[in-house]
Amino acid sequence: MKVEEIRKLAHEMSIKEKEYAEELRELANKFKHPVLQALILGIAQDSDKHSIFYKSVEELLSRVQPLLTEEELEVIKKGIRKQYRDGG
Repeated sequence: MKVEEIRKLAHEMSIKEKEYAEELRELANKFKHPVLQALILGIAQDSDKHSIFYKSVEELLSRVQPLLTEEELEVIKKGIRKQYRDGG
């Protein structure tokens, strides 16, 4: 698969995931059972995350990306350590 094909696929998948998330939110609103609503809304949030991921792949393949600065790397390192330490 060529880079442009991957970029186009990532764009299409981003849109599909976003649409699916909205469909799931509408579906969840049809149920009165709180656990079922929570489950469906959680799946919708996963689709939102997938959409964001695909969009970032599209952007990555669309232009040259900047290097991370030392400060950004430090922020990432601290965030990962906190997440690991807190057990989340």
